[in-house]
Amino acid sequence: LMVGVSDFTHAQGGESGHNNLEGVTRDMQTVRTALGDLGVERQRLLWLYNAEATTAGVRAALAKLQAQTAPDDLVYVYLSTHGLPKADGLSRFGIPVTYDFRTDNFIDFEQFRAAGNIIWLNDTCHSGLAAEGLVTVEVGARDFSVAPPAGFDVSKAASVQAKNIAVISSASGEQKAVDLGPGGGLFSSIFVQGVARITQARQAPPSIYGFYKSHVDGKVQAGFHDMCVGASQPGFCTQGTQQPVFGAQRDGKLIGM
Repeated sequence: LMVGVSDFTHAQGGESGHNNLEGVTRDMQTVRTALGDLGVERQRLLWLYNAEATTAGVRAALAKLQAQTAPDDLVYVYLSTHGLPKADGLSRFGIPVTYDFRTDNFIDFEQFRAAGNIIWLNDTCHSGLAAEGLVTVEVGARDFSVAPPAGFDVSKAASVQAKNIAVISSASGEQKAVDLGPGGGLFSSIFVQGVARITQARQAPPSIYGFYKSHVDGKVQAGFHDMCVGASQPGFCTQGTQQPVFGAQRDGKLIGM
């Protein structure tokens, strides 16, 4: 499932300001190609962009995924739009801004986690909130191990319907994610570059955590630093270095790409 919104002229309210996101158009195209390189067949792709990515459209797509997904299927979810924090009691999780977003009719990050075994790539502001209630992980010699974060909320973990889920978010729950205009989102661009390195080297796909450590963590921060040195997006540079977030819950299985 790929959901992207670059045109926000129909959205109402919210903290994002709803300025148009030029980079989403490029991200949807390049990430679709990258997922194809990882083995996702084009005809199996649910694609919602701009006018298709309404709140009702996203809900219908998630319901379709749930109905079509077998127990051992792996589902990729990609989300690229504005994101809102847990403001005003709207949601205990973060909120993606859909094409027709309204504060009285919205979908939150938690609802994206219900479709079986999921690898979710979340490129929105405040996207780290998508990992709420999930445990963080630490890599080992052959696998990664579960490590509950401080203050872990068991009630939030219980709400996660997917048995195996891995979330890579572009920024922490307190941060905005950089959109580079025609160059795409900073996080999405680095994800695509990482997939290209794997496929060009003809490497076996790693675990999703292995991919995160080798191809995302550190590279997003470096790209953010380079951007701020060049002052191409000075408004973002006061928030501190953009920090991607990895969260996971699994039922005894290694989550591979």
